[in-house]
Amino acid sequence: MIAVWMALAGCGGSSSGAQAVADELCRWGQLEELTPTILPETVDLTRLVRDLDRRYASTEPPAGPSTENPFLALHQTLGMVVDEPARALAAVQAARSTCDVTLTVEGDTAKAKVVRKVARPLKGKDPFLEAGKLQKLATQDERIAEVHRWFDQTPEQDTAEYDLVLERKDGTWIANLGLAETALAAAEAELAVVNQTIAKAEADAAEIAKVPILDAKWMKRASKRSSATRVDITIRNDLPVRITRLDFHGTLTSPDRTEPWIDDELSHTVRGKMDPGYEDTFTIVSRLPPKWRVNAPEDSVLELKIIRLAGGPTGEVLYNLDGWEEAVNRKAVLEEEIARLKSTYGV
Repeated sequence: MIAVWMALAGCGGSSSGAQAVADELCRWGQLEELTPTILPETVDLTRLVRDLDRRYASTEPPAGPSTENPFLALHQTLGMVVDEPARALAAVQAARSTCDVTLTVEGDTAKAKVVRKVARPLKGKDPFLEAGKLQKLATQDERIAEVHRWFDQTPEQDTAEYDLVLERKDGTWIANLGLAETALAAAEAELAVVNQTIAKAEADAAEIAKVPILDAKWMKRASKRSSATRVDITIRNDLPVRITRLDFHGTLTSPDRTEPWIDDELSHTVRGKMDPGYEDTFTIVSRLPPKWRVNAPEDSVLELKIIRLAGGPTGEVLYNLDGWEEAVNRKAVLEEEIARLKSTYGV
């Protein structure tokens, strides 16, 4: 989604000024059909939006379109090349847009509920191909007339609804897009989810630790007629419930190579009793996955860790370490991003 911004000269500090700014933003705010973004030559973004939003938009990578607030795509309007076909589309689309703005003013803050209706004549078409057709026309007036014909042939309108916050600064209304604040809130919300994932994984790991792996061997036995690969695993169940299935992550290494022979999961369904306090050795031969049937030397070392454990009366998964490592890594990235946003933008 491409946002185009227009400052309204002489808006003044009255509520009617806020209404006029919201209406202009509505008309110029969603020009999705053509890239690059275009701005009228009279536009001055510094008069329309907070300096904080402008700084954020000019330095941060695009976060993608927003269906809730097209103005969050402000960064896509900065540093773009302007071309005449896009200008023609922008001018006509702004003129053909119908905007319903409901404004609530409290002191120096205005909240606008904006409903925008506009046709999408390029929907389902190649915008660059259509832009090429416009470019071949001799004058900009001809391009604008042609775009008007596009709209005349597209009576159906799309409706978009969004909220816009404006603030009165030195008697003039400007948009508070909350770009940095939104980015910070999103990072903090994701961090909260990540922390929950880590906390659950840590609690599950503490329970899984009550099922120690006492021994693990990978072996390859060859005879004149055939060879068989097997894995022997000895564990003890110190949990208060019966174990019915164990999922391991295993690596098989040998001194003669840097890369492991095996780096994969291995599942085992317990056949028989694995009650609390019970110790047993599982031998996996026929159900050993193909990835585990490698031609590794006999002195290869097998390391296993339990990543999922099922059991209890229903045999459901009781403990699960899926996503733990990823969550820890993501937490570090998010904490760094949150600190950067706060430091850079003072939010």
